[in-house]
Amino acid sequence: MRIKWTLAMLLPMNTIAIGCATVTKYPTEIVLDQSTQQVEGWFEYKSELILLPVRNLDDYDPFAKQENLHCVSLVNHTGSPISKFARLDGSRVVATGFAIRYADLAYGTSDTDRLLAKRYYEDQRVENFCYRPFVFVASSLRVKWRRPVGGKGVPAA
Repeated sequence: MRIKWTLAMLLPMNTIAIGCATVTKYPTEIVLDQSTQQVEGWFEYKSELILLPVRNLDDYDPFAKQENLHCVSLVNHTGSPISKFARLDGSRVVATGFAIRYADLAYGTSDTDRLLAKRYYEDQRVENFCYRPFVFVASSLRVKWRRPVGGKGVPAA
């Protein structure tokens, strides 16, 4: 049996090809060193503020050998309460500020802080779950791409 291709058969294929959305490629590495003044990544609001190099948390490998594939721990130095940033969860964010060596942060003053070696930037505890030598002190956060709403991403204006 031979299939005879007709315009009616090809039209749906054309429509599918034309209807495909273009996907913007973002860097999958985040460089962080002493001279870094801006970092960009996928924002996660968990027990600490972090930027991920990949969009989907399930695709993130915290044991990656290359440091630039690790997340970046953010310190909130924006002047806004940390709870304000919950709405950014899952968004592509650009943070402006400066990097500081985690080992240079002061230990907490309580017995518990000293026992658990908790470090602080000013009055804010810094967890550094990303285990990088540096954390990033963010003075501003700008949304580059808003998380999907109803399955579609919204580029930030």
